[in-house]
Formats: sequence, C-alpha cells, structure tokens
Amino acid sequence: NVYKTVTQKAKPTVDINAFVSKNVIYPEIDKAAGIEGLVYVSFIVELDGSVSNVNIDGKSPSSSIGRAAVDVIKKMPKWEAAVHNGNKVRSYYRYPIRFLLAH
Repeated sequence: NVYKTVTQKAKPTVDINAFVSKNVIYPEIDKAAGIEGLVYVSFIVELDGSVSNVNIDGKSPSSSIGRAAVDVIKKMPKWEAAVHNGNKVRSYYRYPIRFLLAH
C-alpha cells in the first residue's frame, strides 16, 4: 500500500530546496527559447527512504523541463520514510520545481 495521509510525513534528509537548486539542470533549449514555468513532481518515498515512481504531476512547460525535474528528484539522497500509526509506510509526495531564467 501507498499512503496519501499519514501521521508523520516523509522527510528529506537534506534541504530539498537547496538540493534541487544546486543539482537541477535547466535545459539549454528552454533557456534559449525563454521557456519558464512550474513543474509538480510526484513520487513515492519507500520504506527504506528511497524515491520511486517519479513522474510529472500535471503539465510541464516543455518535455525537456519535465525530464530535468524528474531527473533531479531521482538523484536525491534517501529520505526518512513516512510513519502511520507507529509503522513506517510507503507514501506519496508532491514537490513543485520552478524553472526561472535570470532577467
């Protein structure tokens, strides 16, 4: 089972915002075209803290930005698994990644 509602949410073991900022690769094709936008990435945090089933949740400004968002989440170090009623459980997580060009 994968839980959407838990007593204690899964937690990254690193600062997720800093990790994404440092490790995401903004596709050159999108930079050149001036494409910006928000991507929601959904995934499962497993019992051992690994991340699986990483997908775009909704629309992406471009397919290459979507791939970049998925790739950076797949690179994340292990998380602390969610807990429900005292037991570690698999859980869904959704995270927004904003692609912005410096103006």
